[in-house]
Formats: sequence, structure tokens, C-alpha cells
Amino acid sequence: METTIQTFNERGRNHQQFLLAADHIRRNAGTIKASWEDKVRQQVADSNKQSSKSLVNSLAIFLEDLAGFVSQGHYTDDTLHGKGMSKEHGSFRASFSGYFLPQLLKEFSILRKVIADSLQSEGQLTYEVRAVIEKTIDDAISLAATEFVLVQGTQTKAALEMAEKSNHSLEHFAAIAAHDLKSPLATITGYLSLLKDKYDDKKDDEDLEFINLSLGASERMRSLVDSLLSFASLSTNKKELEPVDLNLIVESAKKNLADTIKKNEARIQVDALPRVMGDRDLLTELFQNLIANAIKFKAKDAPEIQITRSQSNGFYTFSIKDNGIGFDPKLKTEIFELYKKLSGQYAGSGIGLATCKRILELHGGEIWAESTPGKGSVFYFTLKPSGQSK
Repeated sequence: METTIQTFNERGRNHQQFLLAADHIRRNAGTIKASWEDKVRQQVADSNKQSSKSLVNSLAIFLEDLAGFVSQGHYTDDTLHGKGMSKEHGSFRASFSGYFLPQLLKEFSILRKVIADSLQSEGQLTYEVRAVIEKTIDDAISLAATEFVLVQGTQTKAALEMAEKSNHSLEHFAAIAAHDLKSPLATITGYLSLLKDKYDDKKDDEDLEFINLSLGASERMRSLVDSLLSFASLSTNKKELEPVDLNLIVESAKKNLADTIKKNEARIQVDALPRVMGDRDLLTELFQNLIANAIKFKAKDAPEIQITRSQSNGFYTFSIKDNGIGFDPKLKTEIFELYKKLSGQYAGSGIGLATCKRILELHGGEIWAESTPGKGSVFYFTLKPSGQSK
């Protein structure tokens, strides 16, 4: 009989503890909210990008739910509101640009401590009360994190779809622009050629000099339009990769550059190269651009170019080394950006190395460079062996 009375009294005391803790949460909701807001602003990056009114409202709903669970002495799964520090909070935080899941989880970690400290200050944080609070917050975290991931996933998908449409629009615009620009360029070049024929027999004529300069500018613009169109078309390249013999690729690139190689007396030494997974035309363009650059940026001596390869970690690494003028090592990243030139003293579109980088991205590889001014450059890039998918 005495044991039964003792158990009854113990249950009564526990119930009283739950009621006191729930009453404390309700009475101090404002203080808890203010403390949480202040600590979140201090400890969580980008948490105050937008008005916190919605966040304060969501916390108010959550604290009322929490007080109800504590007063009952237990938490029942799936009883949290869809609003409050759960789905609504996760959805709201997901709308922040540059706001990520660890930041959301940090907010709940702060909330857990603020509530515990508040109850502890008045001796209301018993083991049983803490267990209910922990279970409630854990479930709120699960709801908020799930909603956060779902919303950000939807936003990411929409952004990717928009980017894909933008790429298609870019290619379409580039094709139209190239056609529309080439047509008047052809007309300009044609009339300039007629004028050149007319003045050709007049030596030292200033007009002939202007005509030749205009013809040169027209040709450079045509080359730039072609390069830009080629680069834009890479954004939607859908070709399937297949086994390609790089020895044949390099031979094709050398044939395309035969006049340039002969004129500059360039010597090209090539190791035996492997088969890789790739697109024949794009890889030819890759080697052609890099070999042409090695010749263009030559020093006083005739260009000497070495093409070698090695293999590690499932990739082939290729190098194209020259004895040219080199470039400032500080620019080793910038030179692969669109319209960044190795040197302003040389003609070119500033698209060649950006094209090389994009071609390698399409092949699942990468490219980088090393150089010492006056002592040449080495361009490295990776490709997957034949038989490996991209």
C-alpha cells in the first residue's frame, strides 16, 4: 500500500514538473524568441538577409506546440503543425540565396540551447522535460530539413532548366549573328578587293595603304566571328564520345597547320600516344589550338614543341611543352577565360584557350599551364583512356 501511494505521489510530482515547465515556456516565449534571434544573427552567416518577422511568427507557433507537448508529458509523432519551426521555416530559409542546410541545422542547435538554458535558470529542466523537448526539436529539424532540401532542389532544377534554355538561346543567337555579320563582311571585303585591284599599280599610294589595313581588319573580324560561333556551339555539344587514336588526331592537327609549321620552321616531337574516349573533331581542334599557340608565341629561336603523356588515377595526362616567350605565372588561371590573351602584342581572338578548356570539360578532363617568362610554357591536360565512359 505504501509503495502504491509512493508511486502515485511520484507520478503527481512528475506531472507537476511538466506543467511548471510548460507554463515557463509560455510565459517566457518572448524572451526565448529574442534570445534566439540575437544568437542566430551573431552565429549564423546570412541569417538576417530578409525580415525576421516571419521567423519570429514561426517560432511562436513552435513554442506553443512545445509547451503543449511538455504539459502532456510526451511528444506524439506527426503532431507538429505544418507551420512553425518545421516546414514553413525550412521553406523560408531555402529561399535565401547562399543559405545552406548546415546553417539551418545551426539555428535549431541554438534554439535547443536557448530553451534549455531558460528552463535551467528556474530549475525546471528535469530529465523527463528535457526528453520531451529533445524529441520535439528533433522532429522539427527533420521536417524543416526535408522541406529545405525539397524547395532548394526545385529551385536548382528550375535554375538548371533556365540555364539550358539560355545556352540554346546563346547558340541560336550566335548562329544568326554570325550569319548576319558575315554577309556584310563579305560585301565589304569584296568592294575593298576591287578597290585594291584599282590602286594596285599606284605604288606608295596612301589610299592603297588604307585599303590594305581595312582588308586586314575585315579578315580579323571574320576570324573572330568564326571563333565566337565555334565557342558558343560547344555549350550544346551532344556528340557521343568514342575511342579515338590520338596519334591520328595530332597528325590531322599538324596537316591543318602545315603552312604555319613550315613558315616558322617549327620542330614537333611527339611520343607514341594512346587511344582515349573523345570526339574526333573537338580533340583535333584542341591539339591544333595548343600547337598553334606554341608556334605563335615563339622566341628568337625556331619553335621546338614536345608532346608527351603519362598515366595515373585512371586518367592520361598530356603535356605540350615549347621554348617560346612564356607568360607571367600569375596569369595561369586567367588565360583560360574568354577574351583573355597571353600577350597584347600578338593577333588573336582571345577565345582559343577558353575553347580548349571547354572541350576538355565536355570530355570530363581539365587543363592547366606552367610557365617561366623567357623560358617557354607547358600546357597540361587530362583525358580518359579508351573504354571508360565520360
